[in-house]
Amino acid sequence: MVLFTIFFNLSENTAAASGPILPQLLLIAKQLVILALGGAAVGYVTGYLTRKLLGWMQLRRCQAAQELAVVFAMSYLAFYVGQALLEVSGVIAVVVYGLYGCAKGKWEVCVLFWVWGGVMRCFDDEWTGVWCTLIGIHFEYTYMSIHIDSH
Repeated sequence: MVLFTIFFNLSENTAAASGPILPQLLLIAKQLVILALGGAAVGYVTGYLTRKLLGWMQLRRCQAAQELAVVFAMSYLAFYVGQALLEVSGVIAVVVYGLYGCAKGKWEVCVLFWVWGGVMRCFDDEWTGVWCTLIGIHFEYTYMSIHIDSH
């Protein structure tokens, strides 16, 4: 998606598309670094905020379903803030968001979340690939709609 954004913007800018190749490659490298690092920063900040929000919710004895809703909502927020508002890579933001959550012990959600229904057990069967594919397709279409609407 990052490369799609770079080449899409480059194709729209005909002045940058003509001329020597070295300035074009430097422009591509610069945009790649900005999109990737910006997306990573958005994902990290969103992950940190999610972890703090879940800690606050645990102090108030919120239900496990509410914690799950916060994790899903914040993943969409990471994508939207990165892609639409800051114009960095929303896909990388979501990936870093998820990696941050895994690195911090599955968001440090309450134990009741795991007992509540074994929500994560749904990822242990053969439908894992199907769900991951559907989520990926959803983010692709969301990305395309945001990107095309903004131009």
